[in-house]
Amino acid sequence: MQSLTAISNRFFSPRFIRSNLWFKRLLYGFLLYKSLHWNYYFDFLFADDAVLFPKYTGIGWFKDLAFLLLHYPGDALSRVFIFTVFFISAYRLFFRSHFWMLSFFLDLILWFLVLNLHNKMYTGLSGGNMLLNQLLLFACFINKHSPEGEGRLHELRLFLQNMAILFLQVQVMLLYFISALSKLGYVAWLDGSAIQQILMIDHFSALHLPARNLFFSFFIVLISYAVLAFQLSFPFMVWWEKGKRYFLLFGIGMHLYIAFFMGLPDFAFIMLLGYLYFWPRREVVNS
Repeated sequence: MQSLTAISNRFFSPRFIRSNLWFKRLLYGFLLYKSLHWNYYFDFLFADDAVLFPKYTGIGWFKDLAFLLLHYPGDALSRVFIFTVFFISAYRLFFRSHFWMLSFFLDLILWFLVLNLHNKMYTGLSGGNMLLNQLLLFACFINKHSPEGEGRLHELRLFLQNMAILFLQVQVMLLYFISALSKLGYVAWLDGSAIQQILMIDHFSALHLPARNLFFSFFIVLISYAVLAFQLSFPFMVWWEKGKRYFLLFGIGMHLYIAFFMGLPDFAFIMLLGYLYFWPRREVVNS
């Protein structure tokens, strides 16, 4: 009978050893930055008189665990959550734990804390924040370093890691595909006016092309359909080994523009974080 590891490696995802290391490093580094950002804008985001304050009603004791900062309002608990995220992220970034259960529970606590912080400022979130919640959950099962050991427990750890990588890949593919489907039903995307309206706002554009001439309109429509084609074909093209490097470069360029010229660096970073598991490279897989 085949082992769990052999089955998962054959039918799901391989073990991306280098990708795992950089995924965890970048994820913890991003949480350090976010902790400092949340603390700096604490009064705006989390204080009792914060600008972002969604209405809350109980939805059951288990689900309410994700809304503790709304269920128990007050500055102190939010401060504790933010500082805990910072210190756990720093520990996981700079130190290596030899107890995998400790690493798992620390990552699980990070996911739980960030989920609550996001729910506290729900009205100010983007799709990238929702993806971050999922990445943090998958990260609980992904090892920063190649797992050591043998036996059933070792095989189970590798199986869960491979499944987490698979679900992470599926999450990114679904995000692009569903986003494209929603755009297909939106007339403003099909005639190019959606991007054109964004480019008219100085904060979201570095092009400053207000003139609506024929060339400009054609260029905008071309860009709109290029984005649609990229998102629709992403779940299929990323498995084409010979051409996916150039395909992913288009996505990297698109997200870099979103980061530096549209003022949404967090969203772009979180999206690009998932690219670590699509970028073609020669992986070292333990037998």
